[in-house]
Amino acid sequence: MRLALAAWIAFATHVLAALASLLLLQPGTPVEPDAAARAAYVAANLAAWRLGWASWTLASLSLVALLAALHRPAAWLAALGLFFDLPAQLALAAPALAWERALYVSTGVVANGLYTAALAWAAWRAPLPRALRWGAAPAVAAGVAVSAASAALHPGALFVSAGVLTAAMLAWTLALALWAGRRARA
Repeated sequence: MRLALAAWIAFATHVLAALASLLLLQPGTPVEPDAAARAAYVAANLAAWRLGWASWTLASLSLVALLAALHRPAAWLAALGLFFDLPAQLALAAPALAWERALYVSTGVVANGLYTAALAWAAWRAPLPRALRWGAAPAVAAGVAVSAASAALHPGALFVSAGVLTAAMLAWTLALALWAGRRARA
């Protein structure tokens, strides 16, 4: 039941973070090409901006907890990602737009890269049905794309790849939660 609960929590926090990205964060991110407009949006909506980044912090923590329930060695790799992700998210929430490039590299390249590698490792090594093992592949592929787009700080590619990654993670965590719940009841 622990795996099912962790998967449901990861699913819920990723839904929350996806909504926050679309409704609270997007106008303050590099998707908006005008730096002055981004800064003005963040200044005028600071509480919403911080809430948006807090939702991603919850999603990051829930992913590490899910991987700990699924495959502990992979969770250690994901936990390493938190050392890059959480300070970057905190600085972005502050906001520290002067450091924006470095912060997006920290969260989008390094942390996301570690999370992606950990997810691939866990999906491959955990005792999962073949469909769930291969079902993680779209999230892994999209995670690689997010890291590449973040490294290039290409806003359009980052927006699209992050959307695909979020949708893939939602599908996979939902499928994992349903499967783990059925297995726990059997």
